[in-house]
Amino acid sequence: MGWSPSFPPFERNEDIMDNQQTDTLAPQNTRALRLIAGTDAEASANRKPELAPQFESRGARTILLSALALTALAGFLALFASGEVQFRELARAFPVDVLAILLALDVFSRFVAQTGALDAIGLKLARATKGRAALAATLMGLLMFMSSALLNNLAAIFVLAPIFLTLLRAMRAPAAVTNIFLSLMLVLCNLGGMATPMGDFPAILLMSSGLVGFMPYLVGAFPLAFSIALIAIIAYATGLQRKQAESWDIQEEARTRIYLSLMDARNRHIAPDLVRAGLLSAVFVAMVLAWALISPDAWPFFMTAVIGVAAAAVLTGPKRTAEVIGQYDLKTLIVMVAILSVAAVVSVLGVVGVIANALVAAIPNSTLLLVALMTLVTIAAGLFSAGPATAAVLPIFITLSEGPLASFGDLTGVAFAASICAGSGMFMHSATAGPTLRGEVVKAGFVDADGRANWGAMSYLGFGLATALSQLALSIVWVLTASNLEQAWLLNVVPLTLLAAVGVMIWREYRQGRARTAAAFASAA
Repeated sequence: MGWSPSFPPFERNEDIMDNQQTDTLAPQNTRALRLIAGTDAEASANRKPELAPQFESRGARTILLSALALTALAGFLALFASGEVQFRELARAFPVDVLAILLALDVFSRFVAQTGALDAIGLKLARATKGRAALAATLMGLLMFMSSALLNNLAAIFVLAPIFLTLLRAMRAPAAVTNIFLSLMLVLCNLGGMATPMGDFPAILLMSSGLVGFMPYLVGAFPLAFSIALIAIIAYATGLQRKQAESWDIQEEARTRIYLSLMDARNRHIAPDLVRAGLLSAVFVAMVLAWALISPDAWPFFMTAVIGVAAAAVLTGPKRTAEVIGQYDLKTLIVMVAILSVAAVVSVLGVVGVIANALVAAIPNSTLLLVALMTLVTIAAGLFSAGPATAAVLPIFITLSEGPLASFGDLTGVAFAASICAGSGMFMHSATAGPTLRGEVVKAGFVDADGRANWGAMSYLGFGLATALSQLALSIVWVLTASNLEQAWLLNVVPLTLLAAVGVMIWREYRQGRARTAAAFASAA
């Protein structure tokens, strides 16, 4: 008995042709991807408007940010009025160079995303998954990690989330598969931000603080972050493979492949600007080489970032540059300024020395002190998110690195970054990209009858806690092992071995997929 895949009832072949012509004149990529993935007209009619939950969530976050901003302003005014802090001292302590680097790299990431190169890579990988959840988690997870490491968390989420959400809808993924997949993407986004000195706010602040240099951080942090990312991919992909095997159906798999082929066909006319992407990549490589080879005393880090984004603006052109600047979210700038202001106040008040001395007196052993600090930083980042925790705790690490933690050298900075990353993945609100990914989930239509997201804080809670604790434990073991090894570079064997294991998983997935398809055709014949 043969089988035949079913198309969505809302879209006939004639409609597909009409939509292709319409999309050529006025492309609406996100809506087209959702239509291809199987959102029928009846379901869309019964569903509440997607913008409503997005605005409600954004309104709640705006109220919270406004309350925090007003509280911080009141605290600053009280400090100024009491004479504890002088404005001139605060102005001198404010890290303007860090703000310049953050802004420059954020805008640069938007220039790169505008080329469409990352979208094209994501669509090709989505087609290559052939609708298998474990393979999708592996390929999209690797892309998420590298994108977040080279650009930043938010840029990676904005570009890739519509693609893998469409993939989940095309697979008709059950709730369990969706929760595992989205949780993995958020974890890998955090790890990618930690992997490089320009991946996320804490890494940039750490690099600019002088606690660790650009190359020492990259050599120390990237193998650790990549190893944990590969372990997470293997663990989560294994779970997804089991979940999908429980409900595997050859007709559903064939239907998914057809939808992915349609998705690829409908987006084939959207060509990425590969020339501009290549030029921007060359600029980025030049920036990395400047950071790695030129001493910050001879040439400040922020100047490289400013010149790099200026060159990117010239290559992008005035029209596209104006689009990027016009779409820039000022809320991001306000949050960065507020966090850096807290860091300036902490340094001016002089409480860092008192806290550092108290910690040394309580824990005289340097190894136990480092483990205790990493644990405390993880908890702080989980409760208050990565930015505020970095601003508050980094000065303590800097002070202790010149005393009891001096024996760990550059590993002190790596330990701090790993702890911040572990804590930022503990809860959804802790992660830089957590609320953003949840917003993308709502926009993609993954909502219940009341308009609430099917994946949220409670869905992520178990995965977040387990991943944060595991990541902290692995980071502690890695840092202590590296500090006791005469040849610390030998630890690079770990990510290479894990990468080989992931390669074997990908090969097995393709082989099993071909075997299942051949068996299905043989039985149908």
